[in-house]
Amino acid sequence: MLFGATGDLARRKLLPGAVHLHAAGLLPREYRVIGASPPANALTDWQFRERAEQACADLGVTKPGDPSWPSFAERLSFGAAEPGEHRGPRSGDRAGGEGDRGPPRLLFHLAVPPAAFTLGHRGARRCRPWPTSDTRVIIEKPFGTDLASARALNQAVHAVFDESQVFRID
Repeated sequence: MLFGATGDLARRKLLPGAVHLHAAGLLPREYRVIGASPPANALTDWQFRERAEQACADLGVTKPGDPSWPSFAERLSFGAAEPGEHRGPRSGDRAGGEGDRGPPRLLFHLAVPPAAFTLGHRGARRCRPWPTSDTRVIIEKPFGTDLASARALNQAVHAVFDESQVFRID
């Protein structure tokens, strides 16, 4: 799940990078990319695919004309999510539940401001069974605005995730 999927970071780096990994065969055989943003910025699945296609055409190494593009595009979906919402985006319901292969492995990429991240974690705490031990979270952007806010954010992270599940990019 890509929180902040309508932002500049997703357009410049994350979506072009994901399609490049897909084309290189470096992603799992079965996966989905579910973009999320607040309802005011929400897109349809089709609009998200169009945005990803344009981002990859403009900035990606792997372009939409690549033979792998259609299989990547069909894995893209989008859902609106409010900070603190404890079910996540509605598209997340389509991500797949437990099937023959057991529970899905989840990766949350949070390309959102620290304030939105903390609110989202309050919802995540109520959202069991995830995070499971296979769940990972990438925290993008400044990790707080000063030492006190970074410590508060870290406390919020550890209320939901074990340190071994967290990757911070600042």
